[in-house]
Amino acid sequence: MNAYDSLTSNAVSGYSKPAGAVFTIGSAVGTLAASNNNPLSTLLLSPSTAQKVTAFKLSATNDGVRLYDVTLTGSFAGLSNFKITNDAGTVIATATTINGATGVVFSQISNAPVVAKDTSANYYVVADVDSSTNGGPVYINVALAGTNIK
Repeated sequence: MNAYDSLTSNAVSGYSKPAGAVFTIGSAVGTLAASNNNPLSTLLLSPSTAQKVTAFKLSATNDGVRLYDVTLTGSFAGLSNFKITNDAGTVIATATTINGATGVVFSQISNAPVVAKDTSANYYVVADVDSSTNGGPVYINVALAGTNIK
């Protein structure tokens, strides 16, 4: 059997296996950080609804990622009806567990948008301020334990 080059119609006299290629596959990495869009320290007027109380940023590296679970710790006195929204104000999660003493949990967030590879997205925690609130400072942290990115 004779082999011919299909482009030049010349006979092929020898064959060698190509060297191949090396691929490096990186795992998707999601990083949570404080957002530059965090609300400034201010008085929360009572009663009021959907007040931004904190903001955080999710950055994606090597592949797209999304929020799956978020746990907040801090001081939540006088706040209720916690939600996570995006830059457009769209609600992407409502708290599944609220315990004013220990934390606020958003579990199995099903409609969080995917943050595309090598980009970031801002998220805001909004809450209602109760009518009986006359308390001290509110501080909220995104907790490493209980927060999952997939």
